[in-house]
Amino acid sequence: MSNEEFDTHAVRCGRVIQTPDQYCWRWTGYSFGIDVLILFNNGSISIKRNTQSQPCLASASLQNIRSITYRLRVVSFNDSFEVATKQDSGIVQVSLAPDEVKHVMKLSEHVQFPLYISLNFSLISPDINLTL
Repeated sequence: MSNEEFDTHAVRCGRVIQTPDQYCWRWTGYSFGIDVLILFNNGSISIKRNTQSQPCLASASLQNIRSITYRLRVVSFNDSFEVATKQDSGIVQVSLAPDEVKHVMKLSEHVQFPLYISLNFSLISPDINLTL
């Protein structure tokens, strides 16, 4: 997927994290029938493909492997509202098995809170020519 295609078709979701606690969330109304959780713990951000461990009634995709393309951006501001920290994963493609967790980003030790998190993601449909 080209950068232009990704920017045109990806879904963008955001969240503000006020304090350096442990967080786990999903954006309700997720698309594609795949339940993706975002985990924040000790300055690390991970993506989890949730299928069994945290029940979600609308979870429809129980295929063995699902692939998504994502870009994670994290920004924080100083007291003068100037950018203090900015990190960008770039566009990354990852395949996830059921309940698999993938590390996405380790934040700088000097990050300031609150953090503004933006995740763009797009589902990559399985190749219909694959033998399952």
